[in-house]
Amino acid sequence: MSATKNLLIILACLLFHGASSWAVAEGLGEFGDALSAAEHLSESGLYRSAEERLTPWVNEPLSAFQRAELNKSLALLAFRQGKLDEAKLLTDTGLEYARQANRVGLEAALLNDSGNIDAARGQLDMAAQKFGSAQMIANDIGQSELAFTAAINRARVGLQLRDIEMFESSLEYALADAWTPSAEQWIAVGSLQHAAVRELRLPADWRLKANKSYTRALQGLSPNDEPRLASFALGLQASLYEEEQRYPEALKLTRQAELLAISADADESLYRWQWQSA
Repeated sequence: MSATKNLLIILACLLFHGASSWAVAEGLGEFGDALSAAEHLSESGLYRSAEERLTPWVNEPLSAFQRAELNKSLALLAFRQGKLDEAKLLTDTGLEYARQANRVGLEAALLNDSGNIDAARGQLDMAAQKFGSAQMIANDIGQSELAFTAAINRARVGLQLRDIEMFESSLEYALADAWTPSAEQWIAVGSLQHAAVRELRLPADWRLKANKSYTRALQGLSPNDEPRLASFALGLQASLYEEEQRYPEALKLTRQAELLAISADADESLYRWQWQSA
């Protein structure tokens, strides 16, 4: 697996779910709790358990808003299992429900998710349009985090298309003062900056930018509490050092990333660090 493809897979995992569940935020009781539990189970790779939390609600008399949220969660679960056609159908239907409910923020989040599905299906131009729409809507309603996420995703597509203008303008927007990135989001930024050196032939100082982004991510993390994210940051930072032929540092960080991935039961990243170490 190429290093750039590795980074893009990580980015897709980090940036699919563009915003916290409105159902949980609005205190929709048992339904919101089910969505939250399913998301945590899905993140851990416990897909069947996540599905068991969600499927009982499929035949319940839900509002359009709740239907949109349920479809959003089911689509994420399908996406993580590689069921892209199912994820697309669920997301498209969720968009219809969100518009019926006049939930503009949820519509923007679903557009972001739909863009990720299109990107995974190789429909990059369509994905870029959806990320752009999600970014614009989120910006208009003051959803700064979602606007950041959509902009980062659009930069990712710009990288894949080798469109330097799309890449740089989207990344510049994401790093404006409207939103302070979380540790997870700094990892995403660093991944893009890192990949751009190879894919877009940007100057080598972009590696320095990537290193700073990974460092900011680690500064905002407690490895004991968030080993999966710390594993990502350390492993990616190690790959930077490897490219700079700083092999002892690269190996040390990669082994730390492996241990954290083991402690987090994060098989999806563990095999990448084992490959990198070898």
